[in-house]
Amino acid sequence: SNATSYAWYFNDPNSTADTSHATNGMWAYSVQGSYCMMLIAYGNSGCNDTSIQCVNVIEDVTIEVPNVFSPNGDGINDAFFIHSTGIKDLKCTIYDRWGLKMAEFSGLNGSWDSTTLNGKKASNGTYYYLLQYTDLKDDTFEAKGYLQLIDQP
Repeated sequence: SNATSYAWYFNDPNSTADTSHATNGMWAYSVQGSYCMMLIAYGNSGCNDTSIQCVNVIEDVTIEVPNVFSPNGDGINDAFFIHSTGIKDLKCTIYDRWGLKMAEFSGLNGSWDSTTLNGKKASNGTYYYLLQYTDLKDDTFEAKGYLQLIDQP
């Protein structure tokens, strides 16, 4: 209390201008990670106080699931791949329209190339997916939807 000026040090290695002299300093970190910020409150007669607070900046969760893929060997959309940020693990199970499990993949870089569990190529048509994923806070979620397999050679 009774401070006359403030100095905020946000300790952001991604910026060269990570300080503020505002009463209520604010900062937006652009890269996820752990950061420790420091506030020095200067008072009358050299009565200063320092506070340090550490925060963990976690990336927002985004998941982009395509609804069509064409594994025809042309190098474009040849695999069903889920694009994501802010998650640390995922598992995807693919079912046909009768509920028969066709394929499964795990991991952030997993994909389905239309090969079924018995090693054959799936036929053109509609398939359904069940996606289970864990975010960076260890919360688990599920998503489901459908996709089209077209132009299978």
